[in-house]
Amino acid sequence: MVTIVRAFPVDVEDLCDPSRVPSVEEQRPHACPLCGRPSRPCGELLGIVGHGTYLRQVQGLMSAAKALVIRVRRYLCRGCKRTISVLPDALLPGRWYAGTVILLALTLSLLVGVSAAEVRRRLGEPGETPGWKTLARWQRQLFSPLWSWVAAQLGCAGHGPGGDRAQRSDRLRKLLSLHGADARSPSGDIERVACALAGGTAHAWGKSWQIGRGP
Repeated sequence: MVTIVRAFPVDVEDLCDPSRVPSVEEQRPHACPLCGRPSRPCGELLGIVGHGTYLRQVQGLMSAAKALVIRVRRYLCRGCKRTISVLPDALLPGRWYAGTVILLALTLSLLVGVSAAEVRRRLGEPGETPGWKTLARWQRQLFSPLWSWVAAQLGCAGHGPGGDRAQRSDRLRKLLSLHGADARSPSGDIERVACALAGGTAHAWGKSWQIGRGP
């Protein structure tokens, strides 16, 4: 299965309501990102057809008091027989937490100097331990696999995961600067940047790449 991430006409929270999920036609990919088959071949049957929806949990949205369960629309490519899901750009494939929350947590911890316990508290996550293993994992995975598709643009490809705190902070500054965010003001641009970084990407079998913006 491959996941396409793109901008949605509704907020993530709205996707809890089945009536708010974009229609099959609204989110139908123009072409299969795996085999390239167009969704509407000239004079032929549809190349990419609706294939139902599935439920996905979302954690950490600042506007939600608890985890959400949203519906994600799925398609089937008649060429390669692979399934394609279309995810809102506020989310990241394979992550329970929203991309905006992950980016905010990293910015607070690496660039603002907020402790892991305080980051956890600000995001409304339960727990009383001093550290937060989830945040430590995000720091290690900043470009592998988090946002791996932009690593080459920032000169970070091939550096591997981890690194010391200074290296992680430098990589995060580069990531934010890609879309003009001010690292000194983490609350203002985080949502915009997180959506811009994820939008127009495709993800499959551990591989992520950019496919262009827009539906």
